[in-house]
Amino acid sequence: MTDHRMDRRSVLAGALAFLGVTAAPDRSRAMDTRAVVETAARFGADAAEVGRRYLESNGSEANCQLLADLVAANLDRDAGEAPEQMAMAASEDFRCGRVVTVDGWLLSRTEARICAIAYLAGQAA
Repeated sequence: MTDHRMDRRSVLAGALAFLGVTAAPDRSRAMDTRAVVETAARFGADAAEVGRRYLESNGSEANCQLLADLVAANLDRDAGEAPEQMAMAASEDFRCGRVVTVDGWLLSRTEARICAIAYLAGQAA
């Protein structure tokens, strides 16, 4: 009997592809994911709480490496430090309408993912 269930990673990759995002982004110029995680982890408890709330509605993204990959894919390592790059990516999200609502607050998708990284990094510590 063939098992027709897809593993979680396959489902996520399919969903991301449908949304126009690759599961393995071209990272030839992307910022190192360590810089993303280290920067996000410094944002503190308030950001982590926002991240926890974001993941309540976006549980398929509840993986620190996946989130770091998604954020880093939109950052150009040659264009500045991680915090500045993250701020520029958040601004671009707003300009392009890539926003989410968390507890009534409108956030860029990048901001929400950074907060989720802060939450997950805190859980791992």
